[in-house]
Amino acid sequence: MGRGGIRKGAGRKRSPIRELQRARKTLKAVSATLILAQIDELQAWKELLSATRTLIVGEGEPLDVPDYKTRLDALKYLTDKRDGKAPQSVKLSGDEESNSPVKVLLIGAKQ
Repeated sequence: MGRGGIRKGAGRKRSPIRELQRARKTLKAVSATLILAQIDELQAWKELLSATRTLIVGEGEPLDVPDYKTRLDALKYLTDKRDGKAPQSVKLSGDEESNSPVKVLLIGAKQ
């Protein structure tokens, strides 16, 4: 099956750079699939969601404390994959009747 329209040669031409990017993306997906096939993914996620780090205070015994940063990052990643990323809020302001430029304020964005 060709690319583009009805005429022979119609449509976007193949770019060597685009083909290389597509091949890299496919290779990364295949590599990830092969690596993940070697482990128990559910168990790995459970370990991340219950991650701890070891604290040593003075001369006392090592103490395992929850690693909340790792736990939060894992939860955010999983919920984003399940639900999709939340859309960014946008607030528009301006006067409909005047020709003044419209101001766009991205809510939550760093100013």
